[in-house]
Amino acid sequence: MRTIIGSLLACVLVAGCGVASQPPQITVVNNSTSVVSEILLSGLGFKQVIDKIEPNQSKTITVMPDGESSVTLEAITPVRHITAKDLGYLERRGGYVIQITITSDYNIETRVDLSTMH
Repeated sequence: MRTIIGSLLACVLVAGCGVASQPPQITVVNNSTSVVSEILLSGLGFKQVIDKIEPNQSKTITVMPDGESSVTLEAITPVRHITAKDLGYLERRGGYVIQITITSDYNIETRVDLSTMH
C-alpha cells in the first residue's frame, strides 16, 4: 500500500514540476479591424518579431528570458506606432502565460497567468 501511495505522490510531483518547468509563452491578440505588423516582443535576453497579425487573429510565441523580466511590445498599426512597456512579469521557467490584446482602438490590455496544463 505504501508503495502505491508513494508512486502516486511521485507522479503528482513530477507532473507539477513539468508545468513549472515550461518556458514562458506570449500570445498577441489583434482585436482591431486592421492588420498589425512588425510586432516586436522583447525582454531580458529575448527579442522576437511577429511579421503581422490579421484582424481578430492571434499568434503565440515561446520566449527564453535570461532571468526575471518584463515584456515590451512595439507594433505598427494603420493609425499609429504602438510602444507599451512593463506588460507582464515572467521568468525563464514557471509556466508563465502572457496574453497581450490590441483592442479595437489600438490600446493594450494584458493578462498574466501561470499555466496549469500543457
